[in-house]
Amino acid sequence: MKEFDKYRKKGAYHWDVSYEQNKSYRDRVDLIVNLFSKISDKDQGKLIDVGCGDGLISYKLSKAGFSVVGIDYDSTAINLAIDRCADAETIEFVNADAFSLDGKYEYLLASDIIEHIENPEVLTSLIKRFDPKFFVITTPINKDSGLWDPDYHCFEWSRDEFQKFIKAQFSDTDYKHEFLDVDYSCQCVCVTKRCSFWLRTLVKRMLHFIKVT
Repeated sequence: MKEFDKYRKKGAYHWDVSYEQNKSYRDRVDLIVNLFSKISDKDQGKLIDVGCGDGLISYKLSKAGFSVVGIDYDSTAINLAIDRCADAETIEFVNADAFSLDGKYEYLLASDIIEHIENPEVLTSLIKRFDPKFFVITTPINKDSGLWDPDYHCFEWSRDEFQKFIKAQFSDTDYKHEFLDVDYSCQCVCVTKRCSFWLRTLVKRMLHFIKVT
């Protein structure tokens, strides 16, 4: 992962610049919140925002009714998030590597972070570990003229490349995928775990319990 020093240089820029002054980014954030808000049982379980940065989207999701855990390894970002989200009662911010967390999460967001990771399978393995029943990943759409942000991005995908990667990591048998263009520069995937997967998991656990007992 490339060094990410934007928060030390720019402060809470998602709040002060991106959301307030950039309609495209504002529409992107609102779309993400709306995608999660379609979930009818959002009060049943926590949502983890992996790479939450300065906490803007965590805050919006909290205000939409979710109990949110925002995690980021950047202490500057977490301090900014804690300061900006002081009035939110359903957010917990954690300054740590996401792999240090235990437990399962019902919902997961990974917004514009996978392109910063040299090995993207690191993120997908983390998602599988948290085992959410619904998650959203957003990432820039690769353009022919080069990376959108070469100083911070390790790579970017075309639409076809992104879809092939996601389907290879999360099979059609166990997961339902919905791919969307968020705007001219950003794509996302909404992934829902199929019921058949839950049933097979339950059967495996029951068989394991029978063997143990």
